[in-house]
Amino acid sequence: MTSRLVRTISVSALCLLPMACMQTGPVPVPAPRQTASAATTFDQRKAFAIRLEKQGRLAEARLQWQVLKTVYGRNPEIDRRLKAVEAAIRQQAEKHAAAGEKAMKKGQTKLARKEFLATLSLNPSHKVAKQRLREIEGKRVLGSKQNRLMMLPTSTN
Repeated sequence: MTSRLVRTISVSALCLLPMACMQTGPVPVPAPRQTASAATTFDQRKAFAIRLEKQGRLAEARLQWQVLKTVYGRNPEIDRRLKAVEAAIRQQAEKHAAAGEKAMKKGQTKLARKEFLATLSLNPSHKVAKQRLREIEGKRVLGSKQNRLMMLPTSTN
């Protein structure tokens, strides 16, 4: 009975020994982040949206202006800037769509595909770009099937 008691105590001591070696102390708590004032946040997001516009990243700029409009409500400057970005996006989308059409007429399907994809990245509901991409993909799939059929061996009797 004593050997069993000694063994139980020894096993318990071995299990508790690693815990005793661990340092315990106060758990570090990160300092609270300081929040900027609403005006600073507005100015920062506005500056970011303007910077995106200048870089030609219009879809991202539109998103920033939409966030500002959602958070700060009706604001003449936000409304004006948002309308301007949306007009620029429409203009760019049409420019890419026209370039895609031109490439299609020249038989440059890879370039046309690239231009129509650029159109859809700016305006996902652009009907002409969607239709032209369907046509390009249809021709590509059809051409691929024809190539595979031509590679099949012919039987000679």
